[in-house]
This record gives sequence, C-alpha cells and structure tokens, in this order.
Amino acid sequence: MAELDPDIKRRVEALINEAMGAFQAHDIGPSIGALTRAWEALPAPEEAWPESFLIAKYMTHTYFNAHQLDQAHAWATIFNRCHVIRSYGESEILLGKVLFEKAQLEEARGWFAKADALSKGRVWRGEKETKYKTFFKSK
Repeated sequence: MAELDPDIKRRVEALINEAMGAFQAHDIGPSIGALTRAWEALPAPEEAWPESFLIAKYMTHTYFNAHQLDQAHAWATIFNRCHVIRSYGESEILLGKVLFEKAQLEEARGWFAKADALSKGRVWRGEKETKYKTFFKSK
C-alpha cells in the first residue's frame, strides 16, 4: 500500500488532530474546516490513502452529530469508498445510521445487514443508540 509523502502525512495528521480537538470542544465549524483542509491536502485519488479513511469517518461523525444529514450522507458514501485493509462493518453501519435518520429505512436496513454480516454481529456491541439494532432486528 502506498504511503503519503512524509511532509503531507505530518500536515494531514496535524489537521486531523486539530479537527478532533475542535470536535471535542463542540466547535463544529473549525472541526469541519480542519478536516476539509486535510482532505484537500491528499493527492488524488483521495480515497486511496489510509488517512482518507479517518478523515471521511470523522467528517461523517461531525456532520451526523450536528444533524446535518445531507452532508453526513455525502461523507458516509465517501467513507465507504475509502481504502481499508479489511472491513469490519464500521463504514457500513455509519451509512445505515445516516440513512435511518433521513427516513430512508429500507436502504438503511440494507447497510445494517452488510455491517452485521461483515462484523458477525459485533457492530451492535456497545452501541449506545438501541433504535438502530431494534429496527434492524425487526425485519
């Protein structure tokens, strides 16, 4: 797997850390700004780098927690295209949650099913919001 140029990698990691600090302080605008700059620093194709997985994941979470579901949906879709060595259902369940909140229930159920299968059910462990699992299991 290709690695980022060390200078780009340092810049991207610093921006991710900046974004996470802003997110933890509930300062969504600066968090999104730092993540956007980190994404823009990645060489094309952006989805091919290990760092892209984290950036897209954090963008999805940030928009989702801010109830900006259209943006969360766009980033969850990107998150599902990002390079990952092995999928354990993390990106799939996040996309399912976004779709559930957008009332796209059958599409959400499909993503929940993928996440459940990939993780052998582990994605539901520790899940604070039981409504997603309850919905999925209610087939």
